[in-house]
Amino acid sequence: MRHKTVNVFGSFVLGILIAGLSVMGCSDNTSTVVVGDPCNNDEECPEDWFCDTLDTGKCRPVECNSDEDCKDSEFCDTSNTHACHKRNCSNHNDCPLLWLCNETTGECYDPYPTQSNCNPVRPGCPCNHTEMGQSISCKAEVLDPRVDASCRKALSYCDGEKWGPCIDTYSNSCDIITVGSNSFNPNDDNSDNVKKGLEGELLLDPDEKSVDTGYVWIANSGENTVSKFDASTGHEVARYPCVMDGVAGLLDVAIPYPAMHPYNDCAHCPSRTAIDYNGDAYVANRAFGAQSSVTKFANDIEDCIDSDNNGEITTSQDVNGDGVIDVTDPEEFPGFADECLLWTAPVGGIDGIARGLAIDAGSAPDLADEGNVWVGLFNERKAVQLSGIDGSLAMEVDLGDVHPYGAAVDGAGRAWFTGLSDGLLAQVDTFVGDVVSVVDVAAGTGCAGSYGIAVDANGRIWLGGWDCNTAIRYNPGEDEFATIEFDGLGRGSTTRGIAPDSEGNVFVAHTEGWVTKFDAETMEEIEAYPIQHHLAGETSNNTIGVGIDRYGATWVVSRNDNYSQGTVTRILSDGTQDGWPAGLMPYTYSDFTGFGIFTVTRPMGWYNVIVSACEDEDPENEPYITTDWKTLSWQEHEPPGTTVRLRFKVVDDLDNLGAAEWWGPFDDSPVDLIALGVPNSQYMLVQILMAAADASQSPAFHGFTLDFDCGSGDIPLD
Repeated sequence: MRHKTVNVFGSFVLGILIAGLSVMGCSDNTSTVVVGDPCNNDEECPEDWFCDTLDTGKCRPVECNSDEDCKDSEFCDTSNTHACHKRNCSNHNDCPLLWLCNETTGECYDPYPTQSNCNPVRPGCPCNHTEMGQSISCKAEVLDPRVDASCRKALSYCDGEKWGPCIDTYSNSCDIITVGSNSFNPNDDNSDNVKKGLEGELLLDPDEKSVDTGYVWIANSGENTVSKFDASTGHEVARYPCVMDGVAGLLDVAIPYPAMHPYNDCAHCPSRTAIDYNGDAYVANRAFGAQSSVTKFANDIEDCIDSDNNGEITTSQDVNGDGVIDVTDPEEFPGFADECLLWTAPVGGIDGIARGLAIDAGSAPDLADEGNVWVGLFNERKAVQLSGIDGSLAMEVDLGDVHPYGAAVDGAGRAWFTGLSDGLLAQVDTFVGDVVSVVDVAAGTGCAGSYGIAVDANGRIWLGGWDCNTAIRYNPGEDEFATIEFDGLGRGSTTRGIAPDSEGNVFVAHTEGWVTKFDAETMEEIEAYPIQHHLAGETSNNTIGVGIDRYGATWVVSRNDNYSQGTVTRILSDGTQDGWPAGLMPYTYSDFTGFGIFTVTRPMGWYNVIVSACEDEDPENEPYITTDWKTLSWQEHEPPGTTVRLRFKVVDDLDNLGAAEWWGPFDDSPVDLIALGVPNSQYMLVQILMAAADASQSPAFHGFTLDFDCGSGDIPLD
């Protein structure tokens, strides 16, 4: 029974007056609803009245709009009755609808202040005697808000007139927990790159962060520097040392370093470059016979580090605006004093030879958001993952018989490593560091050589065939190869770097100073370009790298052996060429424009769910109760080229989640947790990993179920 504090006599008289005025024509609105008449909303009631849709369904006067309109011992129920009510209470029915009585303080309170109605029904809403003792689900305050699903049930019970407070209760009979589509709530804390679908399922929602990738990063192997070119003008806007000064274990040489030949005497020998999701660049330094390394460069001066604390950033820049960095001018090339070098990390052992370089999606919560670095150590036959944040070692993967020469990452989170003459192609899971497969390229194509590598938007792998003088297409989904042969076409004898564009074309570089454009589907040549030297009358040679910039232009890197400068060439869509000088012996054929990472690698996402299962109601005494995990099963839909995988951690203390080891990921449901030997624990973190080789496609994840037993453990839970 609700308590009403309105003036009944006054309301009755006012209703008669309003009705009479309407009849006499004193109002333009002849259909005005008056007090006591049914209504659907406030607009149907007289001014200063409201429609009591929650209780009577009729017009009622507004008695108050705030607590200031009421006595000190009263409060204004602005959510429903617009009337003053006594603050003190002894039971729930002393309070207005939607409000309950706090038995501790003896005051009325609104348990759901953000929900101003009974749709859906919630504590404080009216119920009737036929619902006495029945319960509804509700959202209770829990002891640990980090837990998303548990054996606790939050219920509100009907007392015959109202649904009571939400009570959080542990169920002793709990042996299964299901997290379904209606439970997902993606936010910045529990997920990345995912969203809810129309039916509550999880879908990929790729990051559309705008990053200035309008630069081309070229490693000048012969002088140990890295050049940064503006893709729109072709001007060299900066040149950096390929390593930071004073890093333990690295060669101590002057930079620029006047090498006579990149293989016999090139010191750090920088080669492959790559760009991450922040637009920052990385270079792999081979250092033949010495310590290899990787260096990270800030793309934006805002991300550089004022290491000498003088309030200014010292960095390379084209001071005189001639489009070329003068390495003899300390204002244009400050060398080791440059504050846009963020870190240099030694990688591998002595003579490990860091070659293949690629950036992963970096979307998992325990990795760098801007992407992490994958480096192929040629002599050690290893793939190494470095943190994109600080260069620290994250994972090492033994590649078996593969000597990694080039590297690329696809949209499904797999890193691919070529072997120069192995005839093999290794596929590595970037989340856990497992070798997924080793593809026998030689058996599929008859070609044991492979040089450059790239991935297109359809998830297909492209290889420059090196001494086979071919370009190779590999479709992982169908395990099929296709090739285009260049023998007899006058392009030379070897193919090097390779790059697909977004228009269905592929470009491949030929050592003897050519680039061929061919159709990605038919594998037929479209056009061939002899690469011009930046100096009139000279001829480019040792053309190694090819890449596509964000404007759709093709960039080509020629080492120009026996010249003091290399050449960087831009080919526009109409075939027009422009060339500019680089440093000594430029040697880059990886994703040096950032095109690959923004068109292929990023369509990945994750969602975390923390489950608390069995609880020990008497943790100080035996038997100690803990969770005996049995099976993990899930429901998903995977269109072609998409994947859904689950992995998990188990702990007894949520504060230890960060240090806990991952189990999985697993591709197929169900997973037998008993057979895996998953230890008993109280908590499990389940992570849903979603990926698509094609950013226009998305898998769908509908939910998962955990089966378990609550048995005796060996130690008490924390």
